[in-house]
Amino acid sequence: MGFKWDVPPTAVFPQMATNYTQAVFLTGRRVVEKRAPEAEAWMKSNAPWQDRTGKARAGLHVEVRESPGVLTEMIFSHDPDLDYTLWLEIANSGKYAIIAKAVDVWGPIIMRDLQRIINLGLAAR
Repeated sequence: MGFKWDVPPTAVFPQMATNYTQAVFLTGRRVVEKRAPEAEAWMKSNAPWQDRTGKARAGLHVEVRESPGVLTEMIFSHDPDLDYTLWLEIANSGKYAIIAKAVDVWGPIIMRDLQRIINLGLAAR
């Protein structure tokens, strides 16, 4: 038995590409949203400074945002109300920095998660 297209492929490919892109973006956001609390806990437990008041460690935060044309944004930050956290990141040649270390650790983890989902065809299931 032969195969017959009811609709020409050129008529549906653009919509299929759009649907696939939306599925990948949705799945990517889900991966990052799942990993954000883990990344935040990692930063709090691995911050290399001695926290005298507890405010700097408690103020470490990971936020996930949607942004047009980007899979998602994962923002690692300190509490903006604490004026000394910038110095934790840049003083002493970054000896006490945690943000860059968190990006170095969590970036590859998230990329592996995304690659695994794409390889297994699990996008938006």
